[in-house]
Amino acid sequence: MSQENVERLRAGYAAWNRADLTGFLEFASTNVIFYTSGIFPSHDSVYRGHDGIRKFWETFHDAWERLDITVSRFEDLGNDQVLALINFEAVGRGSGVEVRRKFAHLLTFDEGLVIEVRAYADWDAALEAAGLQE
Repeated sequence: MSQENVERLRAGYAAWNRADLTGFLEFASTNVIFYTSGIFPSHDSVYRGHDGIRKFWETFHDAWERLDITVSRFEDLGNDQVLALINFEAVGRGSGVEVRRKFAHLLTFDEGLVIEVRAYADWDAALEAAGLQE
């Protein structure tokens, strides 16, 4: 994994945590495809392009009063793919319910931009999909 891709991912996740959609989109191709994990049934299973990411962003952020993600580990998978193992912490808007869980993103790059993101509801599923063992 190139250091440039790692830095791009770090900056992209930092933009997410700042609620900076413009900064977040800087690291994604205009044709990016995002496959959700399916754990939030109120969301579409696939979002396409920057408009799709904007739709996901608005819907997802509306549900949470506070929302933070922390990357615990990056795994270089070769072929311009990186697995990010992530901790999710959020507080529900209105309900105050605290949610903590581990999830993952399998990201594919092309010319320095993310072109595909596959979300996994837990680390084990992501590691298995990537052909890795914990």
